[in-house]
Amino acid sequence: DLLDPGHAATDQADPGLVPETRDEPGSFLPPPREAGDLVPMSAEDVVGRVGVLAQGAQMGLEYEALLAFLASPEFTPDALEPLRPLVRHLTTRRFGYERMLGSLLRIALDGGGEGAESPLASGTAWLESENMPTLLRERIIEVVGLVERGQRYHLLATPTDDRGAVNPLTLVRRALDNGDAAHLPADLTQALLRVDTEHPDCAAALALVEEREAELPAAARIRLALEGAVRRRAEGYLSSLSVMWEGRPAYESRSGQPKVARDGSPVYAFFTPRVVGADTGATGPELGALADIASASGDFSAHRYLYPASVRHFAVCLIASQWYVLDSTQLTADCYRALCEHGGRWDSLSAQLLGQAIGEREVESRALGVETLAALVARGDLAFDEAVAGFEAVAHTVKLNRWAQAFEDLGNLDPRLALDLALALLPGLERGRTGIGQLLGVVTAQYARAQAEGWAPPLGEDLVGWLGLFRGSSQAAKYARTLKEMSQ
Repeated sequence: DLLDPGHAATDQADPGLVPETRDEPGSFLPPPREAGDLVPMSAEDVVGRVGVLAQGAQMGLEYEALLAFLASPEFTPDALEPLRPLVRHLTTRRFGYERMLGSLLRIALDGGGEGAESPLASGTAWLESENMPTLLRERIIEVVGLVERGQRYHLLATPTDDRGAVNPLTLVRRALDNGDAAHLPADLTQALLRVDTEHPDCAAALALVEEREAELPAAARIRLALEGAVRRRAEGYLSSLSVMWEGRPAYESRSGQPKVARDGSPVYAFFTPRVVGADTGATGPELGALADIASASGDFSAHRYLYPASVRHFAVCLIASQWYVLDSTQLTADCYRALCEHGGRWDSLSAQLLGQAIGEREVESRALGVETLAALVARGDLAFDEAVAGFEAVAHTVKLNRWAQAFEDLGNLDPRLALDLALALLPGLERGRTGIGQLLGVVTAQYARAQAEGWAPPLGEDLVGWLGLFRGSSQAAKYARTLKEMSQ
């Protein structure tokens, strides 16, 4: 069963379940996740690709390809001549990444703006006014400096696949192709954060470093990265980060006093996340870059590809820089889509955002969360207990009526996952919350289906005790009694 890796990840039983071998529903089989190779930008396709890039001007993979092309030995300014009208249009923008793109292209064409004392000074002025990760800013300045000096260089950090990772053998070969040229500090730092140490070529890359160490200006740092030292430090730092969900009080409309529940506990209007630990222990260039999580208010692409091995890093960046950028939604559907398409490793912290996605008002975001959750667990990319931990961490912040709809949709996609996850989460929910009846109704219907098909799990003691606390004639109480009786 494809779901077994998730359930076997811990010896601890989920609180709502009793482990038992049983007949299973048909397994959900998502397509395998495969990384695709990136095509370098060239003189033949630069005009068309930059035209598409200018429509959104995101600091993603195509921007990376452009930076690499402008710095490469293959670049000549005449390749950009057909783009002059576009450059004029982009540089008339008062601010934003479109203006940055136009300024970069103008420097590549002409060496900077009119009357500028130096092209490099002209090129960095607009960078200082934009909110972006410091490492990316420094890398763009490095490329502008290369163009200004007419120097050609194989950028080390340019991704080789659509996850944003760099092939280790390609990294070493690029460094060798640069000869005795001094490495670019920001470019090297980004390359070491991106190099794929799990790639089959890693052993050959290390052997090449040993063989030609005298020809590599940064041989020691490259070797450490290929041996996994940078990855271990990065993972250690990221594992120290956590997210706190802080409630904002709801107020009575007439008195203006904070609302309280019947039991005297505060009522919260909404919750906001706070990343804890980002400023602690971030020493050295690589960890310093990882700690820069809040500096991309307009475009999250720069964060997405900074450390492609980990979804956790991108998740905390989204929380720190994109939360409620639009008043109508916590994260936009584009943010959730980028998260769901991330090729790195998932864990309980990144799974928290899947729990938020299926609780969003927008149907698109909920669908992204449901489909991604099912695919990740089925492929074994997200352990079941990690999914439970992530959802438990945000359960008190979401609207349960939206979760009810999402669990119904998940049940249509992967019945076992939907039921097991819901049964594991129910004992931790407050019984008096709005929407609890709708969620219980969905779970009861799914349990009845499982019973009819012969694979319903016996309920755990925690869940049976929680169901027994419901009293009265409310719909939630009726569903609770029904669910409890079905398991007996």
